[in-house]
Amino acid sequence: MTASPAETLKPQSQIKPQPQPAAVKSVSPVVPIKVGFFGGQGAGKTTSAAMLALALAKELHRSAPVWVTDTERGWQFLRPMVAAEGVKLEQRTVPTFKAMLADIREAERTGACVYAVDSLTIIWNELMQSFKAKNGGASRSTRGVASRPCGANTPRAS
Repeated sequence: MTASPAETLKPQSQIKPQPQPAAVKSVSPVVPIKVGFFGGQGAGKTTSAAMLALALAKELHRSAPVWVTDTERGWQFLRPMVAAEGVKLEQRTVPTFKAMLADIREAERTGACVYAVDSLTIIWNELMQSFKAKNGGASRSTRGVASRPCGANTPRAS
């Protein structure tokens, strides 16, 4: 005796739909991050920074402009890549701390989603030279401390 197709099919347990988590509202649409790239000359630091900036502009900020204080003028070679994606690249080349601060303010004012400095080394050296000039060439942590060789306070065996 054979069973009819209706008898061989057993009702399967119903899979209950999982509740979806409620959408989390962002407190602020801006989440600042600091990213640093380290590597030798030609390692791809500038290109990597530009690609990250471009991805952030395209994927998260509807092609908002990207600003860069470019002290070594390396971003000029990346303009075609950025332009091909429909993102405006604003490149400033004055390598001073004061100019960098003005660039940051202007980037914020114009709605840039990314602000980059390439390379910060030149601006950092300017700040260090200024600090040393104001403090007699010594940092605050070493001012007034006598220099002595390692082990100078260690008793010597006779």
